[in-house]
Amino acid sequence: MTAAIETGAPAPAQRPNSRRLDAYVLSTDDAFTLEAGQVVGERLRMRPIDSPAELPQEASHPWLVLLDASQSGARALVSAIEQAHPSAPIIAIVPDAVQAQWLGAVARGSVSAIIGRGQLSAATFGDALAAVERRLNLAATAAAPARAAAATRRAAPAPAEPFRPGPLARWWPIGAGIVVLVAAAWLLFGRKHGVNDATQVAASPLAAAAATATAAGRPAASAPLPEAAAPRPVLELLSQARIAFRDQSRLLPRADGRRGDSALELYAEVLQQEPGNDEARDGVRRLGSAVQARVQSALGGGQMDDASRTVAAYKAASGDATLVQKLEADIRAAQPRWLASQAQRALAAGDLAGAEQALAQISAAGGDRRTALDVRRAIDARQADLQLQQMGDEVRAAIAGGALLEPAASSARTRLQAMRQINRSHPATLAAQRELQSALMSRASEQLQAQQFDAALRWNSAASELGATDELNEQRRRIRADMDQQAARAAAAAAAAAAPTPQPAAPPEPRYVAARATRALNVVYPESLISKGVVGYVIVEFTLQADGSARDVSVVESTPAGAFDKAATAAVARGRFDAAVLGPSKEPQRARVKLSFKP
Repeated sequence: MTAAIETGAPAPAQRPNSRRLDAYVLSTDDAFTLEAGQVVGERLRMRPIDSPAELPQEASHPWLVLLDASQSGARALVSAIEQAHPSAPIIAIVPDAVQAQWLGAVARGSVSAIIGRGQLSAATFGDALAAVERRLNLAATAAAPARAAAATRRAAPAPAEPFRPGPLARWWPIGAGIVVLVAAAWLLFGRKHGVNDATQVAASPLAAAAATATAAGRPAASAPLPEAAAPRPVLELLSQARIAFRDQSRLLPRADGRRGDSALELYAEVLQQEPGNDEARDGVRRLGSAVQARVQSALGGGQMDDASRTVAAYKAASGDATLVQKLEADIRAAQPRWLASQAQRALAAGDLAGAEQALAQISAAGGDRRTALDVRRAIDARQADLQLQQMGDEVRAAIAGGALLEPAASSARTRLQAMRQINRSHPATLAAQRELQSALMSRASEQLQAQQFDAALRWNSAASELGATDELNEQRRRIRADMDQQAARAAAAAAAAAAPTPQPAAPPEPRYVAARATRALNVVYPESLISKGVVGYVIVEFTLQADGSARDVSVVESTPAGAFDKAATAAVARGRFDAAVLGPSKEPQRARVKLSFKP
C-alpha cells in the first residue's frame, strides 16, 4: 500500500541547514528512533520525546511530529497532540499490516500522512516529508503579515478551537475580522438605501423560481410561499464541519438520500456563501478519498443510487473534477452489471416485464453484448419454464379427462409432443411424459383383462413411443402370449371341425379334483422380481391325501414360464387342503390349484 499524504508533488530533497525543521520523534522504541534518524539524515533536526507534553508551546521555527504508531495508545497520542497543537503536522509510521485502518485519520486531517514501517527508506517517506515542509513554509510565510498586523493592533487572540480544523486554521481570526467588517458595512449602507435586513435571507428553490418568473414577465404562483430559512453563519458551519470530520459516520451524506449535517454537506453550504473559502475547499479535497471508498463500496454492493448520490453531492461541493469524472465512469461501467442483477432478481420473482425493462436499460446504457445476451437467454429460459409448466398442466388435464390419444387436436399425446418439440429434457416435459406413459399402460392392462388383445397391443405400442421400459416389454410379452394361446385354441377347434372321418375316442382325461385350502397358502413373491413388477400365475398338480396334505407336487402350467414355479410348489407343499372332496372312501386323488402372483 502506498503512503496516504495530503499533497502530492515532492519538494527538493535538501534544504539549507539554517532552515531545517525540527522533527519530534514520539516513540518508546529506541530502535525506531535510530532507524528514523538514519533515514532522515541531515534533512531534519531529530528530537526524541516520550510524551506530547514535551512538545514546545511556542517555537521560533516550524516543527513536525514523527509518531511511532506501533506503540500502544497511538491513537490517543494523536488526539492529545491535536488538542494541544491543532496545526501541528503528524506523520504516523504504522505497521504495514494495518495501514488501511489509519486511512480515516488522514481523511479527517488528524494526521498529515501515514507511512508503512517497511517504507521508511522508500521514496514515499521523502515525498511525505517534502509535502509537510512545503505546507509549513507556506503557512509561515502567509502568517507573517498577519502576525505583524496583529502586534500593531494589539488585538486579542481568537479563542483556540478544541480540535484541529486543518492547515489553514491559523487564518480564521483574520477571516472573522473581515466578516465583521463586511457585516457592519452592510448594515450601514444597506439600510441607507432602503434594504430591509430582515428579509435578506438565502432564497429557497421555490422563492428563486418565483423571482425568475417575475423577472421574465410571468405572474408568480398565487399560493403563499413558505418563509425561507436564514443561512447559517459560515463560522458556525465550519465549526460543525470540524466536529463532523472527527466522526467517521458523518463524513459523507446519509446513504438513504435524506439531508443531514455531514462534513461534505456543511462544506458545500459554506462554499455556496463563500466559493473561495480555503478551509471548506481544503475539507472537500480531503474528503475525496472517503468519497471514492464510499462509491466503490456502494458499487460492490449493488447500491447504485447511493453511489450516484454521493458523487452528485461531491460534485456539487466543487470536488476534484478528475475524481468526479473517474467515479462517474465507474458508475457507468457498473450500471450494466447492476441492471443484469436486477433482471435476475425480477426473473426469480416471476416478473418478466421487469426483466425485459432491465434488458432495455442495459442496451441503452451501452452495456457489452455478452451481458445483454446472457440476460436475454435467462429471460428466454424463464419464459420457456413458465410455458412448459402451463403445457404440462394441460397434459394432466387431458389425462384426467380420458383424452389420451383422441381427439388428435387436443389429446394428451398431441400436447406432450408440443412440449417435446420445445425441450425434450426439461423436468416439466419428463414429468408429463411419465404420467401419460403410465396412463397408456393402465389402458393396455384393462384391455388385456378383457381379452381385447389387439386393443391392448395398440395401447402398449402408444406407450412404447414415449420410451422403452422393462414394464412395457413384459406387458407386451404377456399380450402376445395370450394372443398365441387364443390362436392355438381357435386352430385346434377349426381342425377338429374339418376332420373328414370320426376320430377314435380319445382316452378319458385323468380326473382331477379342485383343491381348496383350509387356510391361506403362504405364497412368497420372489424378491428378485419385485422391482420389475412381473405379474403371472402357476397351475400346480399334486396328490391330495386323506389328512389334507399334498404329495408329488408338480407344475402343470406357468406364466411367465418358470418365474414363480418354485414359490408356487413350496406354498402348496406346505399347505393344508379340504379332504372332503375325496368322498367317503378318503382315497388319495390327483388335485390342482391355480396360484396368481402380483407384486
